[in-house]
Amino acid sequence: MTSFSNNEPNFDFARDPVTGSPVTLPSRGVALIGGSATGKSVLIRRFARQNALDGGGFIVFDPNAYADTRERYLRFMREAGREREFSSIDFNSREAVQEVFENTERDGFPFLNSVKLQVRLREILKHNSCMLVCLPAVHPPALNQALCGVIFDDLAVSLKERAALGENDVPFFFGLDDPFPPYAAKYAAEDLGKIPAAAEEAGIGLVLASQAADRLTESFRTTVVLGPVRDRDIDDVWALLAHSADDAIAACDIPNVLRSLKLREALVADAHSLTRVGVPVWTPN
Repeated sequence: MTSFSNNEPNFDFARDPVTGSPVTLPSRGVALIGGSATGKSVLIRRFARQNALDGGGFIVFDPNAYADTRERYLRFMREAGREREFSSIDFNSREAVQEVFENTERDGFPFLNSVKLQVRLREILKHNSCMLVCLPAVHPPALNQALCGVIFDDLAVSLKERAALGENDVPFFFGLDDPFPPYAAKYAAEDLGKIPAAAEEAGIGLVLASQAADRLTESFRTTVVLGPVRDRDIDDVWALLAHSADDAIAACDIPNVLRSLKLREALVADAHSLTRVGVPVWTPN
């Protein structure tokens, strides 16, 4: 197997452990599941770099340290000769929040007016530019939740506008790098739940990195489980992958395969098959 997609732009991903041939992932609807330090962020940066070098665009949402993450993305944007097409927003900065959101009242209740954010997202999509968005994580939990809810609402609106215009000839993808902010997971999943369908409608790639096999990942076409897998996660991941069991890896074998995955190995599931692959060592970008 050399690809999990027939006619979509694919991301370079891994090598078949038997034949050594390259394995690619479809750009649309990929869920990366793995614990800390299993390579989720590296893969998203790798996919973003590939899009940038191919002339496409991306928006990556990331709650991690802003300055370090921004420099990593800037590095390959310079490599692509597209540094001027790269922008970023750090929503952990009070100034950034005040710049993009206007605090108003609607029907007597506080309301975050995000017209400026909608304009920025629309321009990034229109021109196939590149952006890093550092999600809010340091404000009071209620504010983190409110900000993230509005951000993902605006993203869904922008995607629907792009779908209506039919502008999907250039590769573009959204990376959601462990985007669950520090508030109740069920509310975070509700905020993010509208994004997969909107991205699909707009013909845009979507890659979610998550430490858990939560219910949101069930809506993704392809699931990549990065090793090693913690024992406490085996049952949840098993339930997620069971529908992809085939002649190569039966449903009853999945827990043992998950326990045997080593660092830089992964189990890849689509609708019809399970494949164990070795992920190459990449120089961090």
